[in-house]
Amino acid sequence: MTRPDVLIIDDDPMVRETIRDILEEDGHSVAEAADGKSGVTAIREKNPRLVICDVRMPGLNGYEVLQEIRNDATPASNTSFIFLSGLNDKQYIKAGYKIGADDYLTKPVDYDVLCLKVDAMLRKQAAAGEVAELPAAEPELDVPPAFKKRLEQLMDKEGGNASGRLKMVTLEEFQDRFGDRWEKIREKAMAIADGIVRNALGKGDMYVRYGDDTFLVLFGDADVETCQRRSEKLAVDIRQRLLGKDKDFKGIGITADTVDVSKIAAIERPVTPQTLSRAFDSKATAMAAEEKKQAGGDDTSWFKSQLSVQYRPLWNPARQMIVGFECYPFRRSSYGVFSGRSVLHGGDQDPMAIHVDTVMAEQAMKCLQGPQAKVAPVIILPLHFSTLKAEEQGGLGDIFKSVPQARLQARLSIEVMGVPENRGETTIRQVLEFVKRVSGRVSVHLEASDRHAGLFKANGAETLALNLDDDWQTQSEKQILMRLLDFCKRAQGQGFHTTIYGLNSMLTIRTAVQAGVNLIGGRTIGDVRDAPVQPYELTRKHILS
Repeated sequence: MTRPDVLIIDDDPMVRETIRDILEEDGHSVAEAADGKSGVTAIREKNPRLVICDVRMPGLNGYEVLQEIRNDATPASNTSFIFLSGLNDKQYIKAGYKIGADDYLTKPVDYDVLCLKVDAMLRKQAAAGEVAELPAAEPELDVPPAFKKRLEQLMDKEGGNASGRLKMVTLEEFQDRFGDRWEKIREKAMAIADGIVRNALGKGDMYVRYGDDTFLVLFGDADVETCQRRSEKLAVDIRQRLLGKDKDFKGIGITADTVDVSKIAAIERPVTPQTLSRAFDSKATAMAAEEKKQAGGDDTSWFKSQLSVQYRPLWNPARQMIVGFECYPFRRSSYGVFSGRSVLHGGDQDPMAIHVDTVMAEQAMKCLQGPQAKVAPVIILPLHFSTLKAEEQGGLGDIFKSVPQARLQARLSIEVMGVPENRGETTIRQVLEFVKRVSGRVSVHLEASDRHAGLFKANGAETLALNLDDDWQTQSEKQILMRLLDFCKRAQGQGFHTTIYGLNSMLTIRTAVQAGVNLIGGRTIGDVRDAPVQPYELTRKHILS
């Protein structure tokens, strides 16, 4: 069997065909795989020189493909790897590099650039004679000489037994959650964190700032459990100092993690950023395998073990109150933390959507069980159209039976999301019939200009919802405002109420209030919470000041 130069893994046949034609014109041999699972098989069987892989694919996504391959004890584990994805947010790009990608290109792709990168990688392999290159000279880590000397002594003397003493305390998740606002607060946040770390040092302890959001702390204690407790206390102290003891700070993580010294003990001196990065990367790959093993070994259990649910407040401008909380999923994996729609790397049609829905439904029912306050919030539960049209609604009916029907009608609002373009009218009616039996309120994530908006309205949908979270990645505030106003005009013209998520600036909120939006969600409304609370007053003056 001839070893191909390039393997393309993408669930879009047009993308595969286009890239294949271009690369074959350049004289490269090319193989294809239509999804992540077959991609892993093809890499192991064909051992390509280079892989070009999409990130968002149903089933096994691109990150999981790379993790499986990097964890193999075969020559294929060192295959050069390029991610090609429409996910252009910094958290996705960082996650790709963190687990060992050689490059990450965003769609729409410049095919000239892609060809140049492919040529360069294959040329480098040919020059090395298919033998791993010696590491190039790397810049030294800019840390005090005493720290480097101490770290090198630790590596030489104790090797893997020293793993528990070197900790990485990082605000990376804090940075991801704050998005663009992080640039404005980074130096202040890091200065506060620096002071907390410095003041916590004892005899024999050392620390150094590593990159934009991380500290490396070398503890003098020989006891591993003591080091772990101290690093976790650092994380808690930093989190509380930045966000306040009385605020719901648990949704934003300050991570204290162990650096596996055994992974860097045998490599070259001096210690460099790349040295440490390799230690972190190998640890992440091992963690993924261990996570899957502990969850029972199957993909479903492993995926569900990564999920948690928190709650985003929704503001009613007319009543000037927080009246409800939206179930909001988080996925914490070894290669990153993802929230909202991003937990599904394969998009709304990802087959794992049903598991996100069942986990959120179970958590929502827990909020509605037991004694209830006289004045209680509405729980907004987003569910995918694909789950609601599945046989027996993916088991949701049994989950909803745990709460009295009258309470569901009074306190639960189901939002239908991920409505596909090729849905039929009969399916729409069946989905909405089920939702209305369960929930007292029905809304749907749908463009107001959609050809089936009237059909949803006629079958019980009262509200159209619009999520602008992703728009901030690619559009200006002016474009977002124009979309918001057009949506409101069209939806209200058809008699719908409106819910808008992702209003992350004062101007967008002010515009939404003036446009008569019924419910508003976004960072400026309030942080995510571990659990819903009773409705509370939130005046326009407070929001818009």
